[in-house]
Parts: sequence; structure tokens; C-alpha cells
Amino acid sequence: MKRFNRSIGAKLRVMFLLIQLFASLLFSISFYAVSMSIINNSVIPQVDQILETGAKNVYQDLNISLAVQAGQGSSSDSGSAIQMESYLQDKVDTLKLESAYIAVVKDGKAEVVARTAMHTGYTKPPSLPYRVVI
Repeated sequence: MKRFNRSIGAKLRVMFLLIQLFASLLFSISFYAVSMSIINNSVIPQVDQILETGAKNVYQDLNISLAVQAGQGSSSDSGSAIQMESYLQDKVDTLKLESAYIAVVKDGKAEVVARTAMHTGYTKPPSLPYRVVI
């Protein structure tokens, strides 16, 4: 009789383990689906809106002739490039962005003609890519 009780106890433990495993898997999948839905429906649109607002703000006040001169300059030490970098740094500080770039596409390749100074104090990469590319 004692052996019969052990086998029933073992069966109950295995059944309890399987129920716990199934419930854990079910909750994990449902929590993943809910969190991905929240990220896709709320977080990503807000980040896109922030980036779009920043890009529009930078572009509205941009001096196009300076940007063209910076793009045509052969070295990054030209006056127009320095003025564009100063302008971009002001916008980065105002809009609280990480960095901003002005790039020119030539022959299918993008060439950065002006950019803000990179922050060297970061020990890890930022979690969200707050960059304005015009």
C-alpha cells in the first residue's frame, strides 16, 4: 500500500509541475504580446513625433545657402561648416537631442557635411536613437 501512495504522490507532483509550466508559458506569451502592443501603439509613434518635430524645427531655421556652401567645401574647416556645426549644436541643446547631422547625397552615397560634437561621456549607447538627419 505504501508503494501505491508514492506513485500517486509522484503523479500529483508531475501534474502540478506541468500545470505550473503551462501557466508560466501562457502568462509569458500574453505579457509579451501586451507589451509589444503597447510599444508599437504608444511608444514608437511618440518617438517618431518627437523626431519629426525636431527635424522640422531644425529645417525651418536652416540657412540653406550656408548648408550648400558647407556641402561644396572640400574641408570641414571652412567657415560655413563651422557656422553650420554651431547652428546644429544650438538646436541640439534647445531640443535636447543627442546629435544632429546635415548630409549630402552624392552618387548614391551620403556624406556628412556638418555634425554636432559627439558626447564622449557616455559609457553605454543611448537606449533610443534621438538623431535628426536632414
